[in-house]
Amino acid sequence: MTSELPYEAPTFEDVARLIAGKEGDVEWLADGLRAWVWPQERHPPRARKYGSGLGMFADMARVRWSRARLLKALTKTLPSAANTIDDLLRDWALFSFLTDERLGPGFSALERVALGNQLHEIRRRCVQVSQFPELVSKDGKPKAGRNKVLAPGQVDEKVACASTVAVAWKFARGKPPGPHVKQAAKAADLLFDLGMAPAGRFDLVKRRPVWGEDPLDAWPPYFRAAFVSNPALDRINEMQFVPVLKFARDRYTGGSGDLTFSHKDGRNPVPR
Repeated sequence: MTSELPYEAPTFEDVARLIAGKEGDVEWLADGLRAWVWPQERHPPRARKYGSGLGMFADMARVRWSRARLLKALTKTLPSAANTIDDLLRDWALFSFLTDERLGPGFSALERVALGNQLHEIRRRCVQVSQFPELVSKDGKPKAGRNKVLAPGQVDEKVACASTVAVAWKFARGKPPGPHVKQAAKAADLLFDLGMAPAGRFDLVKRRPVWGEDPLDAWPPYFRAAFVSNPALDRINEMQFVPVLKFARDRYTGGSGDLTFSHKDGRNPVPR
C-alpha cells in the first residue's frame, strides 16, 4: 500500500530545523543546504548547464538508465554505430575525401587503423558488459527490479540525500545521526522532495507516493549505505559540501560573501 506524509511543501528552513542542534544554527544551515541542493538557482537560465535547472537529486536520477534501456544500447545501438563507422571508413572514395590534404594533416591510414582498433574494443566491451550480473539474470534477460542501475562510481540519489543530512548533522552537532534516528529520516525525506524539484520552485515541490505505513521507515538502508566509505561521495562531501556549509556559517557569524541567498520567508530567494 502507498501512504503519504501530510505536510505543506517543505522549505530548507524546515529541513535545517530538524538537523540543527539549536535555533541559532537554522538560518545559516538552511542557506548552506539551499546552495548545495539548488546550486543553479544562483545562475541565470542562459548560464545553466543542460539539465541543471533541476534540483541535485533529480539531476542525479536523470542520468541513470533502466537495465532494459542500457542493455539495448550495449547490445544493439552502440555496436551498430561502431559497425557503421567501420564500414564507411573502409570505403575508398569516402576515406579519400576525409584524408584530402586541404583538410590538413593528422588523419591518414594509420589513424584509420587505430580508430578501427578502438571500434573493435568498443564492440568487445559491449558484449562483456551486457553479461554483467548486475544487469542480467542467469537466463540473459534484464534483471528485475524497480530501481535503475548504478554505473561504476555513480551514487544513488537517495544515498546522496542521506549523506547530505548526515554530513550537515555532524557539521552542526559534532557527530552524525544513527541510521534509525527518525528526525534525520524526516529531514532526508523533506530534503529529497526539495532536491527533486526545479531549482527555486517551491511551488513544484510535490509529495511522492511511497510504499508502507510510515515513509520514514524506508530511510535507514540509505543512511547505512551513506555511512559506508565511498570514494566519490567522500570526495564530494569533503571538497565541496563541507566548504559550502563553512561559507554559509561564516557569513552569519561575521564573514562576508554572496554565495547564498537570504530566504527568511522560506520561499522567495533574495540575493544578498
